[in-house]
Amino acid sequence: MNQTGDLEILNHQLSIQNNKMSLQIEVLSQQLQLLRKQIQQLQERAADYQNLSAENVTLKKDIMNLQEQIQAQESEQLLVQESQFNSQIQEMQKRHKKQIQDLKTLYEDKIITLQKEKTSMQDQAMQMGVSNQASKTLEQQAAKIIQISHKLEKTLSDLPSQSPSHGHIGISKEMYDQMLEQLKTKSSKNIILEKIHDQQNNSQRYKKMSIANIKKETNFSVKRILHYNKPQESPRTQNSINALTISTLTKKS
Repeated sequence: MNQTGDLEILNHQLSIQNNKMSLQIEVLSQQLQLLRKQIQQLQERAADYQNLSAENVTLKKDIMNLQEQIQAQESEQLLVQESQFNSQIQEMQKRHKKQIQDLKTLYEDKIITLQKEKTSMQDQAMQMGVSNQASKTLEQQAAKIIQISHKLEKTLSDLPSQSPSHGHIGISKEMYDQMLEQLKTKSSKNIILEKIHDQQNNSQRYKKMSIANIKKETNFSVKRILHYNKPQESPRTQNSINALTISTLTKKS
C-alpha cells in the first residue's frame, strides 16, 4: 500500500515537473523565435547599413565632383568678371584721363586768361599813374588859364562894353566873361568844354565878325589861339574829353 502511494506521489511530482519543463520549453521556444526575429532584423539592418555606406560613399564622390564643377564654374565666372572689371577700369581710366586732360587744358586756359588780365591790370595801373601825372599837368594848366583869365578880365574891363563902333568887343567880352565864370565854378581837375562844338561855331562867327573890325582899331590887335588837347584815355580819365588852353589876348604896343 505504501509503495503504491509513493509511486502516485512521485508520478504526480514528475507530472508537475514535466509541466514546468514544458512551460519552460515553450517559453524558451518563444524567446528563441524572438531572438531569431531580432537576428533577422539585425541582419537586415546590417544589410541596410552596408547599402547606406555604399550610397554614402557614392554621395561623397558625387559631392566632390559637384564641388569640383562648382569651383571650376566659379573660377570661370571669376575670370570673366575679372576680365570685365579690368575692361571697365581701363575704360574709366581712359575717360578720367580725358577728363583730367580737359580740366588741365581748361585751367591752363584760365591761367593764361588770368595772366593776361594781370598784365592788363598792371598796364592799367601804369596808365593810371600816367593819368595822375596828366591830371597834375591839367591842374597846372588850369591855374595858368585862371591867371590868364584874370588878366583877360582886367584887359576887357578897360574896354567900352557898349559902343556902336565896338559892338564886336562887347560880344567878345560877354563870351569871355562866360568862359571865365566856367573856369571859376569848375574844379581844377575837371576843366572840360561841355559844348566844344558850339563854342567852336561861336569862335568862327566871332573870328569872321570881329577880326576885320578890330583891325580898324589903331591901339589894339587880337591874337587868339584856341586849341584843345585830348588827354590819353585811361580807366580814370575816360570821362575827360578835352582840355581848353586859351593863349593870350595882348595889347598891341
